[in-house]
Amino acid sequence: MDNKKNEDRNTLYIGKKPVMTYVLAVMSSPEKEVTLAARGRYMAKVIDVYEVFRNKFEKECKANFTTNTVKIEDRNVYELLLKITWKWTQMIP
Repeated sequence: MDNKKNEDRNTLYIGKKPVMTYVLAVMSSPEKEVTLAARGRYMAKVIDVYEVFRNKFEKECKANFTTNTVKIEDRNVYELLLKITWKWTQMIP
């Protein structure tokens, strides 16, 4: 149960906000592993958040992704989960 709770705490759901809002949320995470999650039309924004984070802040990060189909109100909706891991010890010099 603790492992599931820890995974939920490290999951960032992507939606309507600007990309930099999510990038800053990833940067402010106390963990060095965050999962970005999005459904439907916001799946492309997950990739944008990852690319901005990787190109501007942490070039040595790794990403693994999975896709799922989730049933919501009699519809099948695609979901993208992108797990980012990095090694830095100090965010901003």
